[in-house]
Amino acid sequence: MDCTKYERRGPRPAQGLFNPNMMRQIWGDSSVEKRNQTYAFQGQEFKDGHLSIDGNGVNIYTKEAIPTAEEIALFKNNPSVRGSAVEEAVRRMSMWRLRERDWVKVTVGEYQGLVGIAKNISTDKAIIFVPEQHVEVTVALNQLRKYTKVGDEVKVIFGPHTGAEGWVVAVDAADNVVISDPKTGLE
Repeated sequence: MDCTKYERRGPRPAQGLFNPNMMRQIWGDSSVEKRNQTYAFQGQEFKDGHLSIDGNGVNIYTKEAIPTAEEIALFKNNPSVRGSAVEEAVRRMSMWRLRERDWVKVTVGEYQGLVGIAKNISTDKAIIFVPEQHVEVTVALNQLRKYTKVGDEVKVIFGPHTGAEGWVVAVDAADNVVISDPKTGLE
């Protein structure tokens, strides 16, 4: 079974910065307007190839954003990006990587809520074995996350409890985890 919603029609285009000349070729000469050091295209402003937004009153949340190594490299030397933001992105990227034999949970789609073991992981999909039903399903990687269950030994690597280590003693319906830390005796 394959639960990806869309059929691939070809390879994904390479990532790239905004290219005003290419946009003019595709959308016509009047589609791109030069404004000092920026370009305007379809109501949005681009500077040095990046989308430029007014930061006043804008909240940007990166909760589910996990950049690739190539995306991080684009911003590594950018003076407008704090160094700690790049370090945080690298840490999130490294912790998210799924490995074969990891327990995973499907977060969206046809198989939402399904829990199983990752058997085969490719660049965009994973084959999940569901022990309770003795079946395998193919799920897009962006629909998966690591699954933590009671008895797992874990370490918190970011957030208010960074550094806490222990065993998972409870997991509620919202997937909030309670950890028993043997060093401190706290939960």
